[in-house]
Amino acid sequence: MTAQILAHELTSLLAEARKRSGDLRSATEKSLAELKILSSSPENEVARELSRKPSFPSPFILACASKHPRLTAMGISCLQRLIVAKALAQSRLREVLDAFRDAVSLGPDIQLKILQALPSLFQNYAFNIKGKYLEDTLAICSSLQGTKVAVVNSTAAATLQQLIISVFDKVAAEDDKASEIPTSEDVSVDGETISLRPAAADAYRVFQDLCLQTEGQKPQHVQFIQIPQPFGLELIESVLANHFEIFLSHKEQAHIVRARVAPFVIRSLSNRTNFPIAVRVIRIFYVLLRRHLSILESECEVALGLLMHMLDPDAGPGWKRALCMEIVRGLFAEASLVRRLYSVYDARKDKKPVLKELTAMLARLATEKPSIIGLGTQSSIPLDQNALRNMSNEQLALEAGGVAGIIGGVSGISDAAVPGLSLQWSSVRVPCIEQLDKTEPPATPESYLYALVLSCINSFSEGLAKFILPLATASSDIKGSKKRRLKASVQAQTANDSDATSGGENQEKKTPPNSLSRKSSTMKRRFKGILNPLTLEEHPLQADIQTCASIVDTCWPAVLALYSTYLYATLDNDYYHSLVRSLQKFTQVAGVLDLSTPRDTFLTTLGKAAVPPQVLSSHIAYSGFHEASGRETPTSAPANLTVPGIESKPLALNVRNLVCLRALLNIGTALGTTLKDSWTIVLEALQQTDYILQSTYRANTKSSSQSVKSMDSQRSANDGQAILANVGPEIAAVEGTSQKLFESTREFNNEAFRSFLRALCDLLDLDELEPPTPVAETAQARRARGAMPVLPGHKPPGFGHRRISSIGSRRKSSSATAIDNTFAISKLGELVQVNIERLITDDPEDNGWDTIQHYLLLASTSKGIEGAIRLKASEILHEFVILSARTLHPDSPGAINIQERILNSLLKELRGLDSGNQSSAETHSNTVKLTDADIHKSALEALTTMLEQSGETLKSGWDILFSIMNTAFKAPVEGKAFRPAGKSIRLLKTSFASLQLICTDFLGLLPIDCVLVLIDTLYSFCAQVDDLNISLTTITYFWNISDFLQGQKSDNESEHDFPNTDKELLDAVRSQGSSTSMVLWLILLLRLAEITKDPRSEVRNGSIQTLFRIFDSYGHILGPKAWSSCLNIVVFKMMSTTETLLQEGSLPAPERKQWDETVVLILKGTSNLYSNFLNVFQLLSTFETIWSTYIKYLRHLLDWRSFEVTKTVYKELARLLEKATTSEEVAVGSKREAWNLWANQGRGLVEGIDEGGQNNSQETLTAFINAFRPLYKLMGSITSTTDIEQALGVFRDCMLYPELPAYFFDVETLSALQTSILDSIKTINTDSTDWTSLVLKELAFLSRLPYKAASNSDTKSRKPSYVAVSSNILATLANLSLKHASAGPDIYDTGAVSAVLQGLGESIQLKYKFYPGATTKKEALWIQATKVSLAILKDLIPILDTMELKDDVRIRIWEDIVDVTCAIVTADCDDEDVDVVLKDEGFDIMAFEQARALIIPRLGREFVPFHVKERYVRSIFNASLLYKVVDGELDISFKDGGGQDGRKEMLFGCTSDLVLERRARVSYKCLDELFELCGEKEGEEWVSLARVAIPWMLVRVSVVLRRFAADQPLRGRTPQPRCQRKEIVYIMDKFTRLRCAKFEDGEAQAVTTTAVVERTKRHLLVMFPFISQAVRVAHGDNQLLVLLTNALDEIGRMH
Repeated sequence: MTAQILAHELTSLLAEARKRSGDLRSATEKSLAELKILSSSPENEVARELSRKPSFPSPFILACASKHPRLTAMGISCLQRLIVAKALAQSRLREVLDAFRDAVSLGPDIQLKILQALPSLFQNYAFNIKGKYLEDTLAICSSLQGTKVAVVNSTAAATLQQLIISVFDKVAAEDDKASEIPTSEDVSVDGETISLRPAAADAYRVFQDLCLQTEGQKPQHVQFIQIPQPFGLELIESVLANHFEIFLSHKEQAHIVRARVAPFVIRSLSNRTNFPIAVRVIRIFYVLLRRHLSILESECEVALGLLMHMLDPDAGPGWKRALCMEIVRGLFAEASLVRRLYSVYDARKDKKPVLKELTAMLARLATEKPSIIGLGTQSSIPLDQNALRNMSNEQLALEAGGVAGIIGGVSGISDAAVPGLSLQWSSVRVPCIEQLDKTEPPATPESYLYALVLSCINSFSEGLAKFILPLATASSDIKGSKKRRLKASVQAQTANDSDATSGGENQEKKTPPNSLSRKSSTMKRRFKGILNPLTLEEHPLQADIQTCASIVDTCWPAVLALYSTYLYATLDNDYYHSLVRSLQKFTQVAGVLDLSTPRDTFLTTLGKAAVPPQVLSSHIAYSGFHEASGRETPTSAPANLTVPGIESKPLALNVRNLVCLRALLNIGTALGTTLKDSWTIVLEALQQTDYILQSTYRANTKSSSQSVKSMDSQRSANDGQAILANVGPEIAAVEGTSQKLFESTREFNNEAFRSFLRALCDLLDLDELEPPTPVAETAQARRARGAMPVLPGHKPPGFGHRRISSIGSRRKSSSATAIDNTFAISKLGELVQVNIERLITDDPEDNGWDTIQHYLLLASTSKGIEGAIRLKASEILHEFVILSARTLHPDSPGAINIQERILNSLLKELRGLDSGNQSSAETHSNTVKLTDADIHKSALEALTTMLEQSGETLKSGWDILFSIMNTAFKAPVEGKAFRPAGKSIRLLKTSFASLQLICTDFLGLLPIDCVLVLIDTLYSFCAQVDDLNISLTTITYFWNISDFLQGQKSDNESEHDFPNTDKELLDAVRSQGSSTSMVLWLILLLRLAEITKDPRSEVRNGSIQTLFRIFDSYGHILGPKAWSSCLNIVVFKMMSTTETLLQEGSLPAPERKQWDETVVLILKGTSNLYSNFLNVFQLLSTFETIWSTYIKYLRHLLDWRSFEVTKTVYKELARLLEKATTSEEVAVGSKREAWNLWANQGRGLVEGIDEGGQNNSQETLTAFINAFRPLYKLMGSITSTTDIEQALGVFRDCMLYPELPAYFFDVETLSALQTSILDSIKTINTDSTDWTSLVLKELAFLSRLPYKAASNSDTKSRKPSYVAVSSNILATLANLSLKHASAGPDIYDTGAVSAVLQGLGESIQLKYKFYPGATTKKEALWIQATKVSLAILKDLIPILDTMELKDDVRIRIWEDIVDVTCAIVTADCDDEDVDVVLKDEGFDIMAFEQARALIIPRLGREFVPFHVKERYVRSIFNASLLYKVVDGELDISFKDGGGQDGRKEMLFGCTSDLVLERRARVSYKCLDELFELCGEKEGEEWVSLARVAIPWMLVRVSVVLRRFAADQPLRGRTPQPRCQRKEIVYIMDKFTRLRCAKFEDGEAQAVTTTAVVERTKRHLLVMFPFISQAVRVAHGDNQLLVLLTNALDEIGRMH
C-alpha cells in the first residue's frame, strides 16, 4: 500500500516539477524508477530496500526546500510516510530535520503534518535522535507552539510533551540495560562528577533547559522557542509524575529538582501569583510530596509550612486556600504518604511535627466560621430556600430525620446563604487544582473549604483503618510458620467493616429481633479474635504499625476536635454518613492498637452524639412530671431545648442519633474482648436510646400507662407509633446491629463474658422497684435473700445504689426505671440465647448460670416489681429453660442433673408465685394477681414448648414435670367432696397441652410405675367442668394409654390375672401395685366408666365411645374369663345405670334428648360387643343369661318411647340376629325371646310419641321391619304358619301407617318402610302352599291399597298413595301366582287366586278414574295390571280346564276372569288427553284380543252360569256404543219374545250434537265381537254364547235404526253426522251379511209358521219394522238405501 501511495505522490510531484525545477524533475524520475523496480516486492521488503537507497527521498527534500506550498506539502507528506514505514535512510535524517525547520513557517496544514511526523521520527529512529538531533527536534516542535493557529498550537504542545516524556522513557529503558550501554559524557553536580549514558545526558540537558525556560532564563542546550510558563510547569509536572523513579535514582536529576524546581515552588507559594501559575505550582508541589519527599525533606518542610500559612483566613484569596486544601485532602487521602510524613517529620525531634500541626490546623479551620457549617446542638440536614418553599413540615421532618419543630429537624432557614455542608452546594464539579484551562480563578462556595476539611479527616481515618484492621484480623486466623503469617499479613485485603452509616434506606431487608425465641442467623461468620498488631514484632510492616500507633496517639486530640465539631454541624446525609463511618474506623483502630484513652474518648463522643444529654434530660423530666401529676401530655405543645414543662413534649431522637448509635454498636462488635470495663459506655448508650424511643412513643400516644416493650420487640402499626415512622427503618437497623453485638459474645472467653455480663447487670435497677423489706420479715428470709449467687467480684445491683450515667444525681421516675429494666432484662435474654452452650456445659458458678437465673427469678416473682418487668423476666427465664433443654445433648456429662435443674427452674418460679399468694393473699391488687396468672401460664407454656422440642431426650424429672402440670388445679379442701377444679381455664388449657404431648408422643419414655399417676392426671382433666373441650380431648387419651398398656403386656400375664368383681380388682391393686399392665388396664377402664356418669352429655358420650372402642380393639385377644370380668364390672353396670335412670321418670326435654344419645351409644356399643364376640360369649356357661339380659334390656328400652332409641333397638337386634344366624349355639328359647320382642310390636311403636315427625316414625318402623329378615332366618324350622300370619299382620299394620316421610311421594319410588315390608314379604318361603296363599292374599290386598287411600296434596304431612307399592307387587305377582297353580286345588280353595284376579280387575276397571296424586313416567297401574292379568290367564285358564275344583270355586274364578276381560274394554276417558287415549286404545284392543282368545269359547261351557256369560256380552255391548244414547233408547228387549210394544214405539227426533265416545276403535272391535258371538258355529259352547249374545246384538241394531228413523226427517237436506252414518252403514252391512245362529223370538217364529224362511236370516225379520222406517226416510243417501233395500230383499225372500 505504501509503494502505491508513494508512486502516486511521485507521479503528482513529477507533474509539478516539469513546470518548475529541472533538478526536482530528474530526482523525481529517478526515485520513481527505483520504486517501480520494487513494485513486485512485498510491503516490508519495499520499506527495507528503500531505507538502503539514500537517494530515494531526494525529490521530497528538494520539494521542501523549494518553499512552494504545494510542493512542500507533497514533500512533507511523503517524508512522513517514509518515516512511519521506516523507509528513510538514516544518513538523510539531518536533511529531513532541516527540511522540517525550513517548512515551519508555511501554512497550518504543513505545520500539522510536521507535527504528525515528529513522534514517528522520534520513535522509529530513537537511536539516531540524540544530542544535536534531539535538540533540533524539540526546537522544531517548540517553535510551532508559538503560532496563532489554535489547532497547531495545541497539537504542538501535546507533541512536545509527548517528546519530552519519550526522552525520559529512553532513560528508563537505558537504565534497564545499564550494563550494556557505556557512558558518553560527564557532568558536575555539587562538585561531584557524574558519568552519564547518552539518554541520561539528553534527559539532563532537556530537563535543565526546560526548568531554565520556565523560570524565564535562557536555555543552555535546547533552544526552546515561545514556551509559556504555565505550559512549562505542566511539562515539569508531567515529567516528575511519570518518571519519579528517575529523579530518585539519578543524582543529576535530583540536583535539578533541588536546585531549580523546589526553590521555584517555594518562591511561588510565598509570592502572589495568578491562578494559572498557582494551580500548576500547587500540582508540582503535590507531586514532590508524593513522589520526591525522600530527596526534598527540608524543602517540603518549608513548603508545608507555607501551605499551612496560606490556609490562614487572611493569608490569601479564597481560591488559593481552596487549592491548598485540595492538596491537604490529597495528602490525607494517601495513607502511606501520611505515614511517611509522620516518620520524616513528627517522629524526629529535629523536625517540625508537620502532621500534628496539619491536624491542628484543620481543627482550627473547622471552627473558623461556625455559622457556615451550621454548628448547633444536634446535627441536621441543610435545605436551601427553594426546597423549603416546596416542602411541608412533615417532609421537612422526614428529611431531617427527626420530629417537626425539634432541634433535630430543619435548621438554618433564612434568606441568606444556606448554612451547612451539602454535596449540592458545598462541592464543585471540577476541583480547582484540575482546572488547568482556566485563566481566572473559579468561583467556589464558601462552605467548600470546610467540606474539604471534612473529607480530609474522613480520608485520614479510612487510611489508618485500611492498614491496621486487616492486620488485626488476618494475623490471628493464619496458622503455620511465622514467615507465612507475616506474608499473609502483608497481603491482607481491606477489611469489610460494618457500615454504620448506610442510613435507613437500605434497612428494610433486615429483620429486627422480635424476642428471645428468634433464631440467631445474622452471624454469617464466626467472631475472630482481635490481635494487637503492635505485638507482631517480626512483622515486615512493624515500623509502619508503630508509626500508625504514634499517629493515633499524637493526633487524636485534634481529630477528636474535628469530629466533635462536625458531629453537630449541618451536613447532608452523604457527608454525615461518611463522617460517622470514619469516626467508627478511627475508634476501631485505637481499640485494636489498645490505645484505651483515645478509644474510650471517642466511644464517649459517639455515645453523646447518639444520645444527646439534653434529649435524655427532657425525657426524664417529662416522665417524672407526668407520673407525679397523673395526667397526659398535651399533644400540640412545641418542643425546644429546655427541659419540657407542662405544655411541651420531650425532645426526640432523629435518624442521625441512631446512626451514631449503630456506629457505636459496630465498634463494640469489632473490638469485642478488648473493651473490658468500657462496655458500660456502649450498653448505657443503647439503654438510653431505648428509653427515649419508648418515652417518645408514650408521650405521643398519650398512653403512659401502657405496657412497656423493649426495642427488641416488634412494634405494631398504630396511630401512636406514627411519631416514630421517620426513624423506623433506622431503628430496625439499630436492632440488627445490637443483635450482632450480642451474638459476638459467643466467642468470648469466660472472663470477657463476665465483663460484658457485669456491665449489662449494672443497668438493672431492681432495688428502686422492690418494696421495702417488711418489719415482720424473718431472719431466715433475709439470709435467703443474701445467699443469692452473684457475679464474682461484682456487687449485686439489687442491693446497692445504682448510678445513672450521663444524667446527674436526678433520680429516674418509676416509669423510666421500668423501661430501663425491661431493656436490661431483654438484653439479658438475648445474651442467654447467644451463650446457651456456655451456660449448659460449664461450671454454673463460673459461666454466669446462677447469676442469670437469680436475677430472672427475682424479677419475675417479686410482687413489688411492675408487671411488665415481671412478665418480661419470666418470658426470658422460660426461653432460657426451653433453649437449655433443646441445646443439651442427652449423652453429655451431667445431662440428667442439668435436666432436673432446668425443670426445677420452672417449679421454683411457680412455687414462688404460690408462696407469695398464700403469705399475703389479700394484700395484692388485682393487677398483681393477673400478672401472677400470666407468669403461671407462661411457665406452663414453656413446659409444653420444652416437651415439643426436647421431650424425646428427657431422661429424668418426670415427677417434677407432673408436679408442674398439676399446679393448674386447686388444692383439695379438707372436709369437702373432691372434684378436680382448675385455677383458671387459661391455666388448664396451657397445662393440658403438655399432657397432650405426653399422651401422644412420649408414652414410651414413661416408666410403668408412672402410668398410674398419668391415669389420675387424665381423670382430673376429664372430670373438671371448666372446659368442655379439655374433657373431650382427654377422653381420647384413655385410648392411647390403653394401647400403651396392651403393648407393655408381658407373656406371663394370663386371664387368671383378671379379677371378676370390683372387690377383686381393688385387692389386685393393693397386692400388685401398678406394675402389672393388665391391672392398670382395668383401672383405666374403671376410670373411664366413672366418666360415663358425667352430667355433661358430650363427656359421657365420648367416654362411652372410647370405652367400646377399646373393647373392639382388644376384644379379640381377651378370653372368656377376661370377657366375663369386663361384662360384669363394666358393661352390665353401665346398662343397669341406664335402666335405673330410665325408671326414675320424666326428664326435661333437652336433658331427655341428651340421654337419648347416651342410651343409643350404650346400646350400640353393647350390641357391637355381642355381635363381634358372640362366639366367645357362647363359650361361657352363662351364655343364656347373657343373651336374656340383652333381650330384656332391649325390651325395657322400648318403654322409653323414643324414636331414636326404638330405632336403634331394632337395628342392633337385627345386627345381632344376623351374627347369631351363623351360630348353632342359640337355644330355641333364646330364639323365641327374640321373636316375641319383634312380633308383639307394630305401628304402636311410633304412635303417641310427640318428639319427632314423619321421618322419625318412618325410620323407626323401617328399622323394626328390617329386623324381621335376620329374625326369620334365625327362627328357621321352628317358624309356624301362625308366625307367618302374625308377621303378615305386622306388615299390614305397618304398611297402613298413615304417614309418609316429609316431602316424599311414593308414586314412583317406594318409601324405605314400604321397601322393607315388601322385601320382608318376599323373604318368606313360598314352597308351602299355605304360606303361599297367605302371601298372595296379602299381596293382593296391598296391591289394591292405592284405590282405597285418599290423595293428600300436603307436602309436609302426606298420606301414602301406595302406587309404587302396587306397581312393585304387580311386577312379581304373576310368577308367584302361577308357582302353585298346577300343584293342587288348595291355592284355589283358599281364595288366593280369586283375590289376585279381583285385585287386578279392580285396577283395570278403574283405569282413568284413578289418579295417583302425581305425574309419573312409569306405566299406569291398570296397564301393568292388564299385562299381569294376561300373563296369569295365559297359564291359568289351561290349568283350570284340567283341575278338579269345587263348582263354587270354579265359578268364582270364572267370574273374576270375566270381570278382568270386561274391564279391559271399559274406560271412562272423557278427561284424558287425546294422544294418551289413542295410545291406550291400541293397547286395550291388543289385550282384549289376547283375553278373548283365552276365554272364548270356554266361556260358553255349561258350568259357567248364564249371568257370567251375560256380564261378558253386556260389557261388549256397552263398549260397542259409539256415542251417548238418550234415555229410552235402550228400553227394548229381544229376550224370550218380550218387549214387542217397545219395539214399535217411535222415538222423538233430535238434531243436537252427539256426545261421542273417545274409543271408537274399541267400539268397532266390540261390534265385531258382538256379531262374532251371534254367528252360526258348531259346538255347544258357541251356541250357548250365541243364545246370550243375539238379543244384545238385536238391541244394538235397533238402536241405530230407530235413531235414524227419528232424526232424519228433522234434518231435511242436512247430511247425517258422519259418526252415525258410518255406524249405520257398518252395522247394516254386518247385519245383512250375518249368518246368525238359531235363536228364539216370537215375531220371527210367527213368520216361519206361514212361510219357509232361511234359518240364518231370521234376525232380519225381527228388524223389519225398523228397517221399514229407515227406508222411508233414507232418501238422498244411496249407499244406505242400498243396504236397507238389500235387507228388505232378504226379508222378502223369506216370504
